[in-house]
Amino acid sequence: IRAAYGQILLTSSGNYFDAFEYQISGTMYAYTQFMLVGITLLMLGYAEKKIKLACVYLITVVYFCWTMLSGGRGRAVIAIVFFTLLYLKLIKISLIKLVPFAIAGYVGLITLSIISVVRNEGAITLNVLLKGFENSGSPVLRALEEFGGTQYTMALTMENIPSNFQYRFGSSYLLSLASILPNVGGIFTEINNAAFFYKGYAQNYMGGSIIAEIYANFGYLFFIPAILIGIFVSKFSNAFEKAV
Repeated sequence: IRAAYGQILLTSSGNYFDAFEYQISGTMYAYTQFMLVGITLLMLGYAEKKIKLACVYLITVVYFCWTMLSGGRGRAVIAIVFFTLLYLKLIKISLIKLVPFAIAGYVGLITLSIISVVRNEGAITLNVLLKGFENSGSPVLRALEEFGGTQYTMALTMENIPSNFQYRFGSSYLLSLASILPNVGGIFTEINNAAFFYKGYAQNYMGGSIIAEIYANFGYLFFIPAILIGIFVSKFSNAFEKAV
């Protein structure tokens, strides 16, 4: 909460990129990630108590929506989608009752696109969002445009690897394992930075791309690890589905 509040203040007094100046220690950041596990266990524990379950879910969604006032959307959106899917799974909702969630999702998608437009103008307020809505053109087309970032990452990766940079040969995956450890005193900072597969040709507004990272590591043999990753994710997802 303190970190999110600090980033919101920096965005309000400057712009979105100022929020990146707010830093917390590696140990503290590691502790904050347990919040996601705690919320998940709390929701599972209240599976039979629908009112308490709904309260935990709503408070969680409101919190992550609040964090997006800093202009950052990635982590918050992933969390909201995950907890929404978990909530729908636990309450075993009917198709008709899915309509409000679908509407909320559509409105949220439009709002996320507008945030990307206005987040460099300082504080993200209702008036700023309305102004962004008026100037952003078609909200649907704007939302589709968001997918361009990941395609750009793939194109840029194929353009630079191997012509300008060596293949990573799996190093980005191995080095990224250090990110699960507390970065106490910045001892893993260099390793964490080296784990970025697009290091050396990164540009602003690049989206994340699983396909681009696989290509950066294994070139045109990317389909082999892609299949293995797909099998692993499928097994994990099915195991979680059965457990819930």
